[in-house]
Amino acid sequence: MITLFYMALCSSLARVVPVAAPGRPIIGFCGQGCGFVLLMNCQEEYRDAILGRVILNAAHRTGFDRAEIMPFIPDTARTLLDIGCAGGAFGRLLRSRRPEMELWGVEPDPVSARAADDAFDSVIVGEFPNESIPSSKFDVILCADVLEHMAEPERALRAAAGAMAAGGIMVASIPNVRNWRAVLWPLLRHGKWTYTDLGILDRTHLRFFTSRSMREFYAANHWSVESMTGINMHLREKLISTASFHSTDDFLFPQYVVVARPNAA
Repeated sequence: MITLFYMALCSSLARVVPVAAPGRPIIGFCGQGCGFVLLMNCQEEYRDAILGRVILNAAHRTGFDRAEIMPFIPDTARTLLDIGCAGGAFGRLLRSRRPEMELWGVEPDPVSARAADDAFDSVIVGEFPNESIPSSKFDVILCADVLEHMAEPERALRAAAGAMAAGGIMVASIPNVRNWRAVLWPLLRHGKWTYTDLGILDRTHLRFFTSRSMREFYAANHWSVESMTGINMHLREKLISTASFHSTDDFLFPQYVVVARPNAA
């Protein structure tokens, strides 16, 4: 008997927690949309058959499609590589709106990669950089909340430059550690720096960025930032932003979308 089978359909690292529950197989989905799926008490011989259905259904029911990234994908783009594509939610959205595009994904978790298979023309199971990714191919390389999970994101920029077609861009969403709600207020008011399962202080984040250090990070690795746009501001913060004539925006945006190009050699 399998007491617990865990699969993550998001970019978070898998965390396995032993659970014992008698009875028939139980399938559970996370209500927070993060892609948590549990398959409990499943006999070995039935596992693959059940997973074949669960993985596909979970990919459509859970995960964030990151629709706020869509405006940053150029209309002229024909090829895209989604680094850390998870269960394929963004790829599925992009496919529905831009069916002519050739979409590739890279995902280290094999179960998530399997779930993403219907959203992409090709899904590579593994880390990035990856030798299976072709050179000089992609008009857009997407890093949606993945650079902060890397111990050496500098290597990712170098590899992305090699995989990018002439004139290509990187679109990266990056958490803003200068955010007052999630970071500064708890730190300054209560002296707390508490890691969480999701968000800016996600416990799997290895690197932290402000808007300035994002620009410095790209510049130091020979990239030019073409635009930096704050996203996902809460309603209360929008009111503060308006009242302050946008002078406080850098404390209010939880994330930025960076559009950048590698410098000419």
